[in-house]
Amino acid sequence: MKSCSVVLEASNIVKVFPGGIKALDNVSLDVRCGEIHALLGENGAGKSTLAKIIAGHLLPDKGEIRVCGRKVVFRGPHDALDHGIFYVQQYPQLVESLSVAENAALLFKEDPLTAYKRVKEYFGVLSLNIEGSTPIYSIPLGLRQRLVLAFALALGAKLLILDEPTTVLSTKEVEKLAKTLKELVREGLSILYITHRLSEVYMVADRATILRRGKVVARLDDPRKVGREKLATLMVGKPLGRFKRPFRTRSCSRKPYLVVKNLVAENDYGAITLRNVNLVVHSGEIVGIAGVEGNGQRELVECIVGLREPKSGRVIAGGKIIRSPKDFRDVGGAFIPEDRFLMLASSLTVCENVVIEKFFWDKLSTRLFGKHVCRHTVLLEALKKYNVKGEPLQPLYSLSGGNQQKVLLIRELEKVPKLIIAYRPSSSLDVLSTQMLINRLVELREKGAAILYVADDLEELLAVSDRIIVINRGQIVANLDAERTSVDEIAKYMVF
Repeated sequence: MKSCSVVLEASNIVKVFPGGIKALDNVSLDVRCGEIHALLGENGAGKSTLAKIIAGHLLPDKGEIRVCGRKVVFRGPHDALDHGIFYVQQYPQLVESLSVAENAALLFKEDPLTAYKRVKEYFGVLSLNIEGSTPIYSIPLGLRQRLVLAFALALGAKLLILDEPTTVLSTKEVEKLAKTLKELVREGLSILYITHRLSEVYMVADRATILRRGKVVARLDDPRKVGREKLATLMVGKPLGRFKRPFRTRSCSRKPYLVVKNLVAENDYGAITLRNVNLVVHSGEIVGIAGVEGNGQRELVECIVGLREPKSGRVIAGGKIIRSPKDFRDVGGAFIPEDRFLMLASSLTVCENVVIEKFFWDKLSTRLFGKHVCRHTVLLEALKKYNVKGEPLQPLYSLSGGNQQKVLLIRELEKVPKLIIAYRPSSSLDVLSTQMLINRLVELREKGAAILYVADDLEELLAVSDRIIVINRGQIVANLDAERTSVDEIAKYMVF
């Protein structure tokens, strides 16, 4: 890509998916050299669809794309790469069973050592220090994302498309990413930054384009001059406050459903990250977990759902010791992980991803078979209830990240589980969808579910929780009443 003042122009882009779903309706956008241009919109607004068209993953039905003023037609991602456009999806697309060097070799079509050396040249600017022999599966998601950025820079990318780049990042990692992106832009890189998080727009964006229901509703030359309420209204069509705490009609029972006893656990590198953790979640109670990322939250969740074997201690749910995911399911467990693709199959349809759960299959398949199951009223009403913008027979990969997450919520929550473990469940959701999730969890709490909810957003935790437990250096350091505590008090225990 040669040097030019306007790196990319997308003009009058139209995209209609099977079933007549118009994802993009005459959308136009330009990205200038050396800027971060935010593409803002709620879940299902069309942001990812536009990104995939610009990156050559999808063909538009109408419209044109120009790179440095020259009209181009991308038949695939390699065409876009040839023009200096690199697309970083929400979840880094790496082969987990291979090493860093082997992944680089696949991308550069060179031997692993040579390919790794090319990528390593950019580790400094990205604050990376990863050996070429390190398997991808052992690398935290936040570091994987920066690794993909190193791949992009080594390929000579001039325009980075970052699709919801903070989905898997902690608050500190978000701040570090923002600083890195600004440094890259000063070096002449251009970035199309796709998000639904208003705070990130103020943090990084030079200009912004706002999509709503597949149409451009605003173009902002300096989004920092626009108030949060105005931005939110442009994005969703009405003002947005922070999260509302739903009313509880009953107090939690004194019957423990989840009991964690003297739990000690290691992380993937063999370091102790949980130190004699004890906690109880009662039936009809929501317990929030707060803490700076990396203080044992992930290991705690994985031990509870049977994905990680503790070094010592026990996890008991419904009176049974949990040693495997099957044990967790057998006691009525539902799991909403940080990475939704641990639980979803992107190549299957929306319907297939839901009915694979025994509860739905038993309910829908008594008299119906094949595609008829996917037209059952129960499924259609669930999609409407969770405001999923997609059809039952659509492949899951064609939905936006937020709508994919809602499909997982339907499958895990509509079976009315006895125990729910939610680990950063709102990471792909906009504010309205997160409030919907909070409301649904409180409904299930009222029906007697025991719920453990891990999140970075402290206001979100205050809205959903009955109690908030703070974890610091792998130990529980505070047990707070959510109605009587505050963001400041929680934060104090997180960092002391």
